[in-house]
Amino acid sequence: MFPEGVPTSGSVQAILHFQTKTREMMYRRIAAAIREAGLTGKVHPTDYLQFFCLGKRESHDTAVTGLQELLQSSPAASNKPPVSSVSPDSISNSMKGNNSSNQQNGNNAAAAAAGMPAGTPATATPASSEKCAKVDCHSAQKDSKGLGSSRATNVEANANNAAPPQSHDLGTTQGRAAANRRFMIYVHSKLMIVDDEYVVIGSANINQRSLDGTRDTEICIGAFQKGHTMGDNPKGPLPAGQVAGFRKTLFKEHLGELLPELDDPSDIKCMHAIKQMAQENWEAYVGHDTAPMPHGHLMRYPVQIDEGGNAWPVPGFEEVPDLGGKFIGAKSAVLPGVLTT
Repeated sequence: MFPEGVPTSGSVQAILHFQTKTREMMYRRIAAAIREAGLTGKVHPTDYLQFFCLGKRESHDTAVTGLQELLQSSPAASNKPPVSSVSPDSISNSMKGNNSSNQQNGNNAAAAAAGMPAGTPATATPASSEKCAKVDCHSAQKDSKGLGSSRATNVEANANNAAPPQSHDLGTTQGRAAANRRFMIYVHSKLMIVDDEYVVIGSANINQRSLDGTRDTEICIGAFQKGHTMGDNPKGPLPAGQVAGFRKTLFKEHLGELLPELDDPSDIKCMHAIKQMAQENWEAYVGHDTAPMPHGHLMRYPVQIDEGGNAWPVPGFEEVPDLGGKFIGAKSAVLPGVLTT
């Protein structure tokens, strides 16, 4: 969702800015190819290139349930107090931030960051334990090709997943993340799978440190399965060997299920299915319910792309939830335009 560091910092915002410009360069090339092929209006740049991010949304009883299971499985469980003595409040209090001196002055900002009306006390609960009404997560500027389109535009609030009657310090990022139960998953691996035929797994980053040759030590492997390459059947379907099996395993890991549409990644139906599932995950991630995402943890990156390949923020979701910082980044007035590490 964002690089290592604080998403509101100048350095991370500068990186996100350059990432946005890189995406635009790629999408504009695809848009130009679509125009040359006379397919304008029939297909969209995102049909051929997509960016995703990973996240997790938990219900409020997840932490308690997980701790209960941990205590029950402990060898010393018989010497411990009953598991039922562990309350959500005790866990919440241990997670609360200590920055409360500026709480009164920061109420409106904290409420806005948590998706609440201005004037809401900073210790308010983000959702009541009563059943909420339906809310439209993407009521602004829905676009059939943008991030605001989905089969599931409405999120039905679930009483079992509503926030319990406990307080969080919404003036801190820790408090907002704990209140909304959503967290980014940071992945550091580098992987490429080409046509279900060839797989590359390595450690190098696209920067000077990794690629200069005399600095960081890196390793990379490339692999294919003999008898399962495009050369064996150039006009036939994609290979169906172990590389394809590896790719499907990753799909299931990140999407929670393996639909028939995901069998052939060269079919545009595959991209459409992944976009739809990732869109529904994003809507659950930013929705009012604190409920797990429906399809694993793969989400569409929250930047919308127009037919010309230009990148725009999604109305209402311009910043990283709970943490702040623009998804499209901001050009730094201090860092140089050409920067390597």
